[in-house]
Amino acid sequence: MKKYIFILFFLGLLPQSAKCQATLMYGQRVLSAGTMVLLETKQTIKSSEAFGKTLTFNIRNTIKSSDGYDLVKAGAMAIGKVKAIEASTANYPETIYIVAMSVQTIDGQFIDLSRDELTISARQSNEEAIISPMETFTATVANNSIIKIF
Repeated sequence: MKKYIFILFFLGLLPQSAKCQATLMYGQRVLSAGTMVLLETKQTIKSSEAFGKTLTFNIRNTIKSSDGYDLVKAGAMAIGKVKAIEASTANYPETIYIVAMSVQTIDGQFIDLSRDELTISARQSNEEAIISPMETFTATVANNSIIKIF
């Protein structure tokens, strides 16, 4: 059977997900690119003091493998930064752009996220933009990553 899988693997007849599974060692699982990660801000972010600041987020949901193993636990840490702050004009309010860069998996490694932006604008053009704690947004896993499960 292993010989048959090996031959199919090298002939390119297995689907991409099966190829990935065929190369895994015991105790490893794949966290697939495109997996959605739900993030939550941990602190208040004010536009007046935020540009370039590194931010930490909590993961809202546990991410599991297809066979039920935890890959990223709820409450795990994610890291991001304030990408830009757009000043207000007469017609448009001030806006903060933040991105999530990486998330910590159960084996301790940090894997890259796709850097989707969270955009928060002030309500009026004369107000400062503020992101409150527990503001929720999504990001996606950038690349397939092998996670060691225990």
